[in-house]
Amino acid sequence: MKSRSAKGRLRLFSLTCGLSATALTIGATLAAPAMAAAISNYPPPATPVLSTSPGGSCSTAGPAVVGNGSVTLQAAVSDSSAALSGSLLSVVFTAYANGHPRDSFASNPGMTVDTPSGTTAELPLSQADLQKAASKYGSGGEVSITWTARATVEGSTGPDSPPSHLASCTFTFDDATPSAPSLWDNSGYTTACDSLSGLTIGKPVTVYATSPRGTKATVPLSYSYSLNGGNSETVAAGTASPHAAAFSVTPTSTYNVLTVTAVGPGGNESPAATCDFVAAQPAPEADQDLTGDNIPDLVTVGNDGSGVAPGLWLAAGQGSDGTFNGTVNTTATDIAPNGPQDIGTPSSWDGSQAIIGQFFGPGSNAIQAYDPSTGVAFLLPGESNGTVNTGQEGSLVGVFDFQPYLDASGDINASPDNALQLANAYNVSGNNALSPDEIGTYTDPTLGGFLAYFVSDGSPGDFDSATGAPYILSDTTPDNTMDWSNWTITTAAAPAGAETASGSPVLAEMYLWNSQTGALYLWELTGLANEVPGGVNYDTTPFTYANSTATLSYSQVTVDPGTSTDAGWNTGSTLNTLQATSINGGPGLIDVTSTGQVQSWTVDIDDSTATATIAQANAANSSQLLQTGG
Repeated sequence: MKSRSAKGRLRLFSLTCGLSATALTIGATLAAPAMAAAISNYPPPATPVLSTSPGGSCSTAGPAVVGNGSVTLQAAVSDSSAALSGSLLSVVFTAYANGHPRDSFASNPGMTVDTPSGTTAELPLSQADLQKAASKYGSGGEVSITWTARATVEGSTGPDSPPSHLASCTFTFDDATPSAPSLWDNSGYTTACDSLSGLTIGKPVTVYATSPRGTKATVPLSYSYSLNGGNSETVAAGTASPHAAAFSVTPTSTYNVLTVTAVGPGGNESPAATCDFVAAQPAPEADQDLTGDNIPDLVTVGNDGSGVAPGLWLAAGQGSDGTFNGTVNTTATDIAPNGPQDIGTPSSWDGSQAIIGQFFGPGSNAIQAYDPSTGVAFLLPGESNGTVNTGQEGSLVGVFDFQPYLDASGDINASPDNALQLANAYNVSGNNALSPDEIGTYTDPTLGGFLAYFVSDGSPGDFDSATGAPYILSDTTPDNTMDWSNWTITTAAAPAGAETASGSPVLAEMYLWNSQTGALYLWELTGLANEVPGGVNYDTTPFTYANSTATLSYSQVTVDPGTSTDAGWNTGSTLNTLQATSINGGPGLIDVTSTGQVQSWTVDIDDSTATATIAQANAANSSQLLQTGG
């Protein structure tokens, strides 16, 4: 009787526990006694090529070891005459334990599969059958399984061909499970991992795993570990007792749970061992440092045609003793190649703007990537080692787009205004929140251009100006207009103890650049003034509506006026990135040109005239060309 399966037509033989492989082959021949003496028109097909899934090719050195689960026997068959004639190949499988054909164990130890030439015939062995073989014929949960396959061309106009050569394969089924590992905080394996102390969030710590003595089948080949439910990592186990391994984990929170399992030769995992430990909040990283060396780093977003390949790129700043010298490691790293939320491609960052700040609170810096076309910002926590944790990425939706009131009657625009760009405002408001304020440029069809200020409430992406909307600032641009859409802004932390010419403490530095005129100014930000909460005034009849408003306090320094008699700074240029930073201990800028060239600039302020001179810190046309594959 014949039936069909996904991998060919199956013909089952009824076998008893003592049948040999020879008997199986004879049984197949006797199925057509009338044709036995006739001469076939077909030569024998090629010897089947065998593999197991899991396990892989049978041609590799040594039997594969497979663990709990079903195993599929796979025989790739081919025959040129069958391919030409359209005949099927009949593939006969056998499987037995310990190399003894009499040790049949499977519920379907003999099967004939009909399949076209050039395909793979398959015979599944269930986990229940394999476990029965391990129990009956094996030792310590381990048993050797031998299986064979041979093929015959089924005659469509005459007798079947002679059978192919018999192909044979052996694998080891391992039903045993290692014991749970022991976890330690030292290489002498004398103190339990739970005793770890003096740890800091963002700083790696080494943990040691060992496994107790056991049988060959329970000796671990590796350990699988994860921290705080994150992605699992694997480390090889030592080959000699106690089969030790050392691996590094980086605490991501105050309370941390490390989970470790031992993985046996067949992939079977032990019960989990856990280690609980506490880590302290780190001291805040230096401004714009993402690599843990207290030197500012450069972050830039590329796209096709920009001189920087698509992606979110980090170029580590260079220098010594925490002082940035204006040069970067030009071998940049794409730190989030799968795009926002780890589900895209490098091109998913196209059009985004990236800034660095302590957006998740004091400690490691993070990156905020903002897309002005959607108003959505993505927060990527830094790991203080030049990487970001995309598994803990956050998105800010509906935070930086808002609908300001157009009049006292409460009319608003039909569509929200998205920030044209955003910048880190540090603690200019004096709110002393754990995460920084932010400032952005806007343009509204009715109100025109303006600066907006978001006062942090302390949690990532949580801002408030008494009504939940940002303060609309009354400040004009350096040319005394509200043409904020023509200006690029970028900020950096003020040096410790910095003061304006009049003696006011500088809370942050903000550069303003007009690419059309080349005008470049530095605003030394000193605070937020004239805050007027907006919203609904219920004391009037009818109710009236007003936007929250404030004024940014600052001292202005002219770096380049960009007048008609002056060539201006980078007039008419398209800069891929403009980032305020500290260079050689003083204020500065670093930019990436449209050809991928990195330029850094020092700004020397003359307080007596409220002017500054700007000079390139890295050599003009130097080798500071970012290597991003673009």
